[in-house]
Amino acid sequence: MKILFIGDVYAQPGRDILKKKVSALQREYDIDFTIVNCENATNGRGLSFSNYKEISALPINAITMGNHLFGQSEIFDFLNEKENLIRPANGHPDWPGKGCRFFSFNDKTIAVINLLGSAGVQSTVNPFLSFFLLYEEIKDQEDIIFLDFHTEMTNEKIALV
Repeated sequence: MKILFIGDVYAQPGRDILKKKVSALQREYDIDFTIVNCENATNGRGLSFSNYKEISALPINAITMGNHLFGQSEIFDFLNEKENLIRPANGHPDWPGKGCRFFSFNDKTIAVINLLGSAGVQSTVNPFLSFFLLYEEIKDQEDIIFLDFHTEMTNEKIALV
C-alpha cells in the first residue's frame, strides 16, 4: 500500500497548492491512502470549519493536527464529529476529538495516530509514553499503523524510532 503524507498545509497558499496538486500526485505515484496535516491551514493557525470542508472535498482520507489545534475556536464545534480528523493523542484527556482513528481500505485496517512533541511546544502528556500505551492497545488489530509525530525538534522524532 502506498501512503502519501503531506505536512503542514499553511494558509491559503497551502490550500491552493493542495487543491492543484494532490490528485496529480496520487495518480503519478499510484497512491492508495492520503493523510494531510492541517494544523496551520487557516491563516497559519488552526483549522476553521469552512477550510475543513474545503480540504475534505479533496481526495484525502485523514487530516491530522498539531500544536495549533485550537487556533480556531470553532474547531470545538466539529472536532468530535468528523471521523477523518485526528488531534494529538497526548493532549489533555478533556480535549474533544480522538488522537487515533481507524480506516478501512482495500481489506486493510489503517490506524492513523497523531502525537505532539514536548520540546518547544506546550503538550500535556509525554508523547513517548502515549505512543507506547496506544501501540500496545492496537498493535494486533491493525494492518498498518501510521504516526504523524508533530514536533518542533527533529531529535524527538529520531528518539521515537
